[in-house]
Amino acid sequence: MSDSLAIVNPDSPPKEKLDIDIVSKDQEDLAKRQLTFELFSRFLECTDYDMIEKREIDQMIIVKLLESLDSKDAGEREFTKILLRRIYFKFDPLRPYIRHEINNVFYRFIHETENINGMTELMEFLNEVFRKCNDLPNDEQKNLLIKIIVPLHKAQSLITYFIPMMKCTLLLLHGNSKVMGDYINGLLKIWPMVSSEKEMMFLDEIYKIMEKIGKEEFEQIQLPMFRRIAKCLASPHMSVAERALRMWSHQNIVAHIISNNEVILPVMFPTLYQVSKEHWSDEVRDLVYSITKLFLKMNEKLFNELNKNFKSEREKEKALELEREERWNKVMEMQSNRSQCLSVDIDLNSGLVDHLKELVID
Repeated sequence: MSDSLAIVNPDSPPKEKLDIDIVSKDQEDLAKRQLTFELFSRFLECTDYDMIEKREIDQMIIVKLLESLDSKDAGEREFTKILLRRIYFKFDPLRPYIRHEINNVFYRFIHETENINGMTELMEFLNEVFRKCNDLPNDEQKNLLIKIIVPLHKAQSLITYFIPMMKCTLLLLHGNSKVMGDYINGLLKIWPMVSSEKEMMFLDEIYKIMEKIGKEEFEQIQLPMFRRIAKCLASPHMSVAERALRMWSHQNIVAHIISNNEVILPVMFPTLYQVSKEHWSDEVRDLVYSITKLFLKMNEKLFNELNKNFKSEREKEKALELEREERWNKVMEMQSNRSQCLSVDIDLNSGLVDHLKELVID
């Protein structure tokens, strides 16, 4: 009786005991889930697997596993990923459904809420799937790249799953190179404008793709890509500028630049000229100067022509700026003269008014 009264007695603080009960209950639930996972794992590893009816593993189990993958516990997510992987590789008929449900998780993350755990584990799972048996149809690969992976770059939590996602991307593009142009154009359209950290990740990914890009795909994206590279090159953030300069460090990329220098050089020249003279980092200026000399060797005639035109345009701009400044000074002078005239008129008028007042008083 006293115990029951103690429970409802407002003077007795039950909070500490309640916290202990909650913790112990959570630990108990976690232990039960771990035991369930372990039994299920042993079931999947059964040596007499051929005797097990395949109907024992159905779509509902996949749904429950994906729900478990949203757990806040990293160990539970890892174990869930292992189970999902074993089911995927043992049950061929379930593979399309597993990919479909994973895509639904991605769509919910993109369009509804970013508060979903397990994105890293899902990317790691797909990475292993694509490495061992990349049997996705081309349409499904394109859909995954363009409608899922590209939008996933916009999330604030991109850094948590970026590396496994980039590995998935490279594996998919390796098997379907025709999508490279659409994929890079997709990244260029959502390029981060305020986050240097995300900008560096984008540049790293594009560099990895460009290492193996073909001639046709390169020509498809060269104009928009090098416009963006030029802006990154002029970035005041030194690491962003250095990552943009890294495009000239790989043999395959340089070969494509040389083959298409007549298109790329006019896009890059104004930025190369300004950065080589105005960037605050000596290291960036030195690297840009080296690239400028490389372009000069590629096409000296075009380089000299662009240099002449650029200097001519700069002189015209300076002349226009000087002309605008002179016009502004004239306007300010006229305004000053007008203000002085108005001041004199006011003084005269005020003197006349005072004189009339004196006459009236007299």
